[in-house]
Amino acid sequence: MSVFQLFQAAWTYLREKNRIYRMDYERLLELAGERLRKQVRRAYCEVPFYRNIYRGIEIDKVRSMEDIKKLPIVTKSQLRDADPDKIIPSNSENFIPVSTSGTTGKPLTLYVSPLEVIHGLLGYIRALDRHGIDWRRSKMAIIMDLREDSAETGYMKKFLLKRFPSMFRNVLMLNTNDEPRKIMKELESFQPDFVGGYTGMLAHLALLQQKGYGNIHPSRVASTGSCMSRKLKKFIEKTFDAKLFEVYGATETGPISFECEHGKMHVNEDLVIMEILEKRIGKAVVTKLYGGGTPIIRYSGISDIVEIGRTNCKCGLDGMIIKKIYGRDNLAIYRKDGAVLTPSVFAEIFSPLIYRLKTNRVRATKVIQHSLDRLEIRVVLDEKNVDVGDDEIMAEIEKNFRKYMGDIEMIIRKVKRISRKTPTVLTKVNPEKLPRLKYL
Repeated sequence: MSVFQLFQAAWTYLREKNRIYRMDYERLLELAGERLRKQVRRAYCEVPFYRNIYRGIEIDKVRSMEDIKKLPIVTKSQLRDADPDKIIPSNSENFIPVSTSGTTGKPLTLYVSPLEVIHGLLGYIRALDRHGIDWRRSKMAIIMDLREDSAETGYMKKFLLKRFPSMFRNVLMLNTNDEPRKIMKELESFQPDFVGGYTGMLAHLALLQQKGYGNIHPSRVASTGSCMSRKLKKFIEKTFDAKLFEVYGATETGPISFECEHGKMHVNEDLVIMEILEKRIGKAVVTKLYGGGTPIIRYSGISDIVEIGRTNCKCGLDGMIIKKIYGRDNLAIYRKDGAVLTPSVFAEIFSPLIYRLKTNRVRATKVIQHSLDRLEIRVVLDEKNVDVGDDEIMAEIEKNFRKYMGDIEMIIRKVKRISRKTPTVLTKVNPEKLPRLKYL
């Protein structure tokens, strides 16, 4: 990173850190419109993929939030199937490749600029600020996906930590792919003021502490990555005696929203534009308003179903909020009446294993809907841990599924392994043949 780029990064941080709180809402929308115009023009002029799909569109007339509807929606498969040189801008910046997890199929690799990394982190720093965590001084433990090509590895280890090691002396970076007991041991030694991580890992750590396998006392905990049930949230908060807040984002889009101290999930409207194709509840389409790498404009690839609203919040923010995140529509099953069971429902089904049965024996699951009347659940159990018996675990899973699915044929069986190359939820039901869909 050159001296000029370093200055740019510092200026971006100082200017943007709490900009969303300093602006009135009308000016914030004007800023979003200015950034949208810049990103659309950059995409058309510098990125062959977008130049091709914008052929015939007068991009200079895309000037506002309403005008964005003139642009086509971009899917994950479109970007994934494109040659790398078609989605990399033509300028000479040293881009950092980052990849999605690939949990629902083949990973998608995108390219981000160094300044883009700094800008994107501001959305997460905002959340910390709102909850009294000073990222420069508080002892922070962040449990990340540290696979070689993950976004966290690209942002934190390959870029920030490599260039600014002294800035992260107060930060412990842990790998969410490690065993929970290993992570708990490191956390206990470090004794962080703040712990951030994926929902599943936080649940396992809370259960370990309840069972006496560790003792940490963070003042705040942040979860990300998947839906969390209210009861699991209370379980984690009670175990650690800490307030838990949620942060929502994606590899492709960066930080989308954060939960303020009053419990509202505010959209970072200066960093992203969030659209719902339906009126209020539906599939999210996101536009990234910053960055010099692969543009993300009207992108539907995060595949999440969300409910949006608007608020004048006590924290000082007006504007769009996310009222509920249902999770990915490609990880859903269906009922005859058109009800859709998304990951938010699966969180209600599986999380009682943690807070009610007090077991973390379940290592993996796969849900296969063969038809509207036949459901198969495959379960991988830890054979070294027998704190709760197989039958009790299977009975709990069946009971929780039947609350939502009723009296259908249900096959629950233990398996030795589940492939990560295929989605964890599969359905053979065609939702287009069902009555009007409703998300539970």
